[in-house]
Amino acid sequence: MSVPVSKNDEVVVDIVGLTHEGEGVGRADGFTLFIQGALPGERVRARVLKVKKQYGYAKLQELVAASPDRVEAPCPIYMQCGGCQLQHMDYDAQLRWKRQHVVDNLERIGKLRVAAGEGGDSGDVIVHPAIGMDKPWHYRNKAQVPIGMVPEAGRAADGSASVRDMRLVAGFYARGSHRIIDMDQCLIQHSVNDEIVAEVKAVGRELGITAYDEETGRGLLRHVMARVGFVSGEAMVVLVTNGQRIPQVERWVERIRETIPGVTSIVQNVNTRKTNVIFGD
Repeated sequence: MSVPVSKNDEVVVDIVGLTHEGEGVGRADGFTLFIQGALPGERVRARVLKVKKQYGYAKLQELVAASPDRVEAPCPIYMQCGGCQLQHMDYDAQLRWKRQHVVDNLERIGKLRVAAGEGGDSGDVIVHPAIGMDKPWHYRNKAQVPIGMVPEAGRAADGSASVRDMRLVAGFYARGSHRIIDMDQCLIQHSVNDEIVAEVKAVGRELGITAYDEETGRGLLRHVMARVGFVSGEAMVVLVTNGQRIPQVERWVERIRETIPGVTSIVQNVNTRKTNVIFGD
């Protein structure tokens, strides 16, 4: 069967819902399009990226009519980083949609009747409103951050980048890729986790440590994992390495202890396998 849109078409669609991954769900002549960054109630202009038999993906080009629930994302790298999906949506609206996802799954998958209100009228199952946080930031007590290398501004005479032209970066992957977006602060991470990642990155740069390269299998530092106890205040640092030896390991330990007093354990985990799995045995 033919579909009403083709790749690279520009279409104007009304957004009628959200996927569980935070993509806007739109309709173009009845054909479903998933559009990252679009919110329910909006009308958007989008360019079709990929078309399958029953649905497709499109990229947001212009807000024709914005939702009243749209807000300015507070994170400066939100549009590049793939760690969050709904910072551009008002928090109360996020909570309403999270409840609606529960309702949809109970009805569509569970084949249950959900009450229209909290009182249980005309339904068998009551789904209460989602309970939000007073301050919905800095709540994650564990960070697993990939380490990578990016070219510095300077390059060799032939235009190529060498190890001397590269610098260590740490951050989350860009949406839909394994390209690391360097970050100094993550608004959903505990501030101690940010400090740990920043210090590991700084020491690594000073000592000329290389990051693991997924394509070649070379390079030393793969991930840094940080965990902090909300009650105890104690913190753990795990350096995941592609090999047993860490150059100047005493310097790493000294600097981390000096900079982050709450650290009570520093661990090396060795993972030499060519895999996306973070930890080795």
